[in-house]
Amino acid sequence: MVENPVWADYRYLFDESYRSILMEFMAWDVLRVQPYSMEFINGEAKWKFHDFIPIINHWSRLFEYPWSMMKADFKKDDVVLDAGGANALIQYYAALRCKEVINLDLSEHYLKLANDIRLRNYFRNITLQQGNLESILYPDGWFDKVLCISVLEHSENPEKILYEMLRVLKLGGRLIVTMDISDGKYDNFCIDEERAREIVQKFGMYYPPQTDQTLIYNVRMAKGGEDRGFIKTSVLCFCIDKR
Repeated sequence: MVENPVWADYRYLFDESYRSILMEFMAWDVLRVQPYSMEFINGEAKWKFHDFIPIINHWSRLFEYPWSMMKADFKKDDVVLDAGGANALIQYYAALRCKEVINLDLSEHYLKLANDIRLRNYFRNITLQQGNLESILYPDGWFDKVLCISVLEHSENPEKILYEMLRVLKLGGRLIVTMDISDGKYDNFCIDEERAREIVQKFGMYYPPQTDQTLIYNVRMAKGGEDRGFIKTSVLCFCIDKR
């Protein structure tokens, strides 16, 4: 059983803890890139600069990362699943506050980069695993917290991923989900709003009115080289407690 979700709304942007967490993420942006700076300057880097997308330059991460961490309420003994974590900053923030973080992702490229960052910054409690979120190879009730940040919009079967994440979440644990949604125009980086509504309602939850969503933003999108102009997008953020 899951409780009705807590949805993000605009008011949290005025919370002092939001600004504090955002500043920490911005500091981590600098810290994770800094060891690679001379490699980029000398043309010796094995990674591309766009692999390190600063949070300040990403329209949804600027809002969803701090909100997610505000709601995570990490405890020092927590075992956390970062579902689809790739090389994103969430895993490092969580690792400083938890017992262990498992970053489960399909991308070999980004897991290699995440491992490089992990080693250079001496994180010993982050485990990187390549795997499919539609079939998570952990027993029921294994994790205290499960984070799924801007992942479902890239999946062909988001319902299956949600079921799997709830399965491996402990009773009393918390699942935190964000996804970028669009106003109905297809794009590889967003999920259609009607599809998002369908997913949420399948889990017995109401879908919030537009005014409750974190952000409405116009983003220039293109697919296959064709200019699709401006489409209205939002980032939908919610957390669920398993009871």
